Amino acid sequence: MRIVKELRRREVQFGGEEHNGWFPPGASPPLQTPLESVKLDFEIQATEGGYLLIWKGAERRHCGDTWHSTVDDALEQARLCFGIEPQEWSTA
Repeated sequence: MRIVKELRRREVQFGGEEHNGWFPPGASPPLQTPLESVKLDFEIQATEGGYLLIWKGAERRHCGDTWHSTVDDALEQARLCFGIEPQEWSTA
C-alpha cells in the first residue's frame, strides 16, 4: 500500500457523549463520558480498488480505519469524524 496523504500528531477530542440508553424512571441521568484529548497520526493509503483512512494513537483504543472508493471520500470522512480540513494534509 502507498501513502497518498498524511497528517502527524493531530490533536482530537474523544468523549463528551450523552447517555443514549434506557435507565429506570426517576433515576438520575448518567454524566457525559469524560473528554480526552489525544494526538493521532493519520494516513490515507491507496489500496487495490480504493483508499484507507487510517488513524493511530499511542494507545490501541485510539486506532482505526475506514475504506473509501476515492481520496475525496476519505478526506470528507476525516473532516466529518475528526474535524480535519483538506488543507491540513501533506502529500506523501
